[in-house]
Amino acid sequence: MIMWWTSRTRREQRLLLAAGALLVALLMVQFVIVPVLRARADARTKLQTASQTAALVSQLETVPSATLAPAPATPVMDDDAARTETATLAAGRGLVVSRIQTGTSSGQFGIMIDDADPAAVFAWLQENEARTGFSAAAVSMSETRNGRVRVSVDFKRQGTR
Repeated sequence: MIMWWTSRTRREQRLLLAAGALLVALLMVQFVIVPVLRARADARTKLQTASQTAALVSQLETVPSATLAPAPATPVMDDDAARTETATLAAGRGLVVSRIQTGTSSGQFGIMIDDADPAAVFAWLQENEARTGFSAAAVSMSETRNGRVRVSVDFKRQGTR
């Protein structure tokens, strides 16, 4: 290898060094700098989404209990009517229900939404509880893309265990 290098003219050696330096710089940009910049932009987007979601949750937590409708002693709606009304309320908030599941016992059902705005989901949950008498017993929410979420909610009639 040394013999090959020394057999090159001074001009060829400089050109080879320049080409090698350019190749190293290109590889650094492609495999180090570009991925780091993408990860940084994704992190900023996720931070902004998480901040907005946290703000919405804290707003819901700070609502005085006097402004919320008290839990009814008897169910406001039967299960079928509550499922229908819950889906209608979701549609009214621009949420597309992908699946409605009947519960294992009376007074329970589940709804899944594949792509939703988190703010609309929180508003829908609050409105649904006030209108149907069914509250969210369990909520699973995961990010899908661009601040959108996939949501699975298990509803239970208020006052039941």
